[in-house]
Amino acid sequence: SLDGAGRFARAASRLYEEAGILYINAAGNEQQSYWSGRFTDTDGDGYHEFAPDDQLLAVHWTAGQLLSLRLNWDDWGENPELPGTDQDYDLYVWCPGTTVLTQDTACLAATDFQQGQPAHQPLEELMAVAPVTGQYQVGVRRFSPGPANHRLRLLVQLCDAGGCDAPSMEYRERSGTLSHPAEGRGVLAVGAFDAVRGDYE
Repeated sequence: SLDGAGRFARAASRLYEEAGILYINAAGNEQQSYWSGRFTDTDGDGYHEFAPDDQLLAVHWTAGQLLSLRLNWDDWGENPELPGTDQDYDLYVWCPGTTVLTQDTACLAATDFQQGQPAHQPLEELMAVAPVTGQYQVGVRRFSPGPANHRLRLLVQLCDAGGCDAPSMEYRERSGTLSHPAEGRGVLAVGAFDAVRGDYE
């Protein structure tokens, strides 16, 4: 949830409200690792379309690197601590060389149930070591019945001993990369802007 109702945002806001301590947080450092957009499925097969006629997000990873993927969508409800979402999306990754892309041929998958139970979060996460070097394909599938146009947010990173960085990604979306707890009511969010280039850092 990015509406200030999450526990991290509320805790940071309380620092200011109760103790006068201003929490300063980066507005968002993931613009090169981030994609966001409304769920779109014009052909009705359940898979999200990142672009017209393209259901896959191509990402390049190197063997031995840690793959980190995090998908969430706007269905946190009134209490983000216990969202109880019944909107079910799954996350799939197909390894290089895979010619038939189905949920059964995916080399990695995050398929948690979202069936309306209080602890069910609108969230899927994957972490694994890349088995080979090459171009991987990432896909999102909706399992809940009926139409939907939830906003999806996908963070894709590659990590090693030195930390996490942005991979080479086919599609990116720089807007909406606000990171917790920058959305808190008592938090100051800061970012860098290059006045010469006229672009965000």
